[in-house]
Amino acid sequence: MLGQIPITQGIMVTDVRVAATFSESEIQALRTIVRIALEVSAFLRGDEPIVSAGRQLRYNLDTVISGIKSFTCLSGAYGVLVGALPSGLIWDEMSNDTLLVETLNFTQRFLDETDFMQKCRLLLDLFKLQLALVAIHYP
Repeated sequence: MLGQIPITQGIMVTDVRVAATFSESEIQALRTIVRIALEVSAFLRGDEPIVSAGRQLRYNLDTVISGIKSFTCLSGAYGVLVGALPSGLIWDEMSNDTLLVETLNFTQRFLDETDFMQKCRLLLDLFKLQLALVAIHYP
């Protein structure tokens, strides 16, 4: 999954809507959220060897927190695009037990999606799920 980060960033930032409407800081925010979402998802899926589980968990939780400013920037940039979609998250159906499964499902949906507007919406929702995991697991 980590090898998909630069590919996914490249696909998303070269979309005509991004080139026409996003500022340089919004493009950087998009790149940042793609990187964070995929790095953290790779950790959650167990794609990386565990050297020190506690240290790696804390690093990934801190990584999500570090992306909040980029998330708000990207969310604002996406929200003004014609055709922006509302969140697909149904929080009433989430529980501590299902949150990790939903996060991994959203990761796969994000990776599989080819339509920019849907892909960006999935990315924003994926990051929200990861924020919820931070809230539950932060020491």
